[in-house]
Amino acid sequence: MSRPNPCILSFSSQVVSGHVGNSAAQFAMQRLGFEVLAVPTIVLGHHKGHEREPHQWLIDAKTLAGLADDAEAAMGASTRAVLSGYGGSVGALIAIADHVRRLKAAHPELIYLCDPVLGDHGRLYVDPPVAEAIGRHLAAQADILTPNLFELGWLTGTAPQDIDAAVSAARSLDIERVLVTSAPSDAPGEMVNLLVSRSETVLARTPRLDNPPHGTGDLIAALFLARILQGHDGGEALGLAAASVHDVLEMSTEISSDELALVAAQEALIAPKTRIICETRRG
Repeated sequence: MSRPNPCILSFSSQVVSGHVGNSAAQFAMQRLGFEVLAVPTIVLGHHKGHEREPHQWLIDAKTLAGLADDAEAAMGASTRAVLSGYGGSVGALIAIADHVRRLKAAHPELIYLCDPVLGDHGRLYVDPPVAEAIGRHLAAQADILTPNLFELGWLTGTAPQDIDAAVSAARSLDIERVLVTSAPSDAPGEMVNLLVSRSETVLARTPRLDNPPHGTGDLIAALFLARILQGHDGGEALGLAAASVHDVLEMSTEISSDELALVAAQEALIAPKTRIICETRRG
């Protein structure tokens, strides 16, 4: 099977209703021109933020590995990147890590983005062994890591409360690029996404919105990866990704949706109306 467009292999959760995990990332990256082969780690009726507990099916490690084998065979030489999000089980995370390792060996230029979905708001969403496996097996291989502030602190054994502390924690991971989402701001009424490399930090500031829908972390990770693959530098990719997320959130508010309004705001994935001027700090 041949695929003319560059391919991204994406491991994450999938929901029947709504837009989180692969159900957000796949559509966003497809709209930016990539063939996305999405391997589910868990299938849910909807995300767990709703009042009613969803039906769910956790994909076992053997099934996940088989699905990934099929995806690898389909992608062939068009493979450009791997994205991983919610893992679900230690076995699944190890299977994902094995596939990343094999793909990196076959495609030296491949980019691996790890979104370490393990918690937020001061608590883990996953069992501690799963969180530990994310750090040991996945984050260790990442070219790009996209933790929220809590995840950054958990992975580094710190509790960053300001931009400088977040930058220091991110650099301690010794990963080429760390995109810290929803970082603490030094100004009221805004949120900051920090892109930290060894030599500089890029800040993207956007207005803070109350009670945003679930899935923003999945969405910005996918958009940032796609923009990097398009050839944008880190600051450009962050500015475009953050602007698109902001426009999607504004549309979600406008239509009173408690889910990301990806379909209604899909043009913003390609050409966001919001313009974000990123601030670069050297050193």
